[in-house]
Amino acid sequence: MESSLAYDLCKWVEDNQALATIAAGATLVLISEIVSRLWRKLRQRMLPRGAAFELVVFNDQGEDCSAKHYRYLCDKVPKEKQDCGNPFCSELNQQKIVNRIDAAMYSVDLAIFSFHSMVMTKALLQAFSRNVCVRIITNQESSATYAFEKLRNYGVQVRAPRNPLRSKALMHHKFFVVDAKSRVLDIQKSRGLRHYRPFVTTFATGSINWSTQGFGGNWENCLISYDAGNAEIYQKEFNRLWELSSDIGPRRH
Repeated sequence: MESSLAYDLCKWVEDNQALATIAAGATLVLISEIVSRLWRKLRQRMLPRGAAFELVVFNDQGEDCSAKHYRYLCDKVPKEKQDCGNPFCSELNQQKIVNRIDAAMYSVDLAIFSFHSMVMTKALLQAFSRNVCVRIITNQESSATYAFEKLRNYGVQVRAPRNPLRSKALMHHKFFVVDAKSRVLDIQKSRGLRHYRPFVTTFATGSINWSTQGFGGNWENCLISYDAGNAEIYQKEFNRLWELSSDIGPRRH
């Protein structure tokens, strides 16, 4: 009986190749959509429950564990296994910010006043190498750093606001947005993508600049949030400022 059914099926496929091809394609699309939705729900469940945000504080106690981290480095201990016991550890707190960039699927939009950190530069370049769209807005007078030059050399767009009135206003924002839904849809449309990979929207804001002093000397704060609604507010402001800005050219030596 089973042999007869298999024979009839093979015979039907042979006689109706066009229909069989269409049916196979439709089945693959359906399976792809089901897997995509299941994965999206799984990613949502992976978000921290009971905590829509994470507050990271940098202060004078951040370097108390530097000797332990030096030993971790010498012993090649993986970052996920490093536990220095310091709740204000500058290195581990900085890694929390890096983790959000590492999780980006489509976009990282950063508005930052001062940027010198090679750790953050590496994180952005790794995202860029994964085909994540990285855009940066900074203050014109703050743009002449090695970090910005390295990012531009790799193809990352860095802009500064045009200031035709020559006012003393500064681009003093310190925030970034990862995979805001509106931004993902724009990228999906521009790249001709029919289905998008599951993503988690996050944003971070606070007093901290991405500098050595900011991460390892000053009293600073950074709020990391999974609030998609407020992320869209930051995304809208970034987009508006992006249109008011111009690309920064090569540094003059």
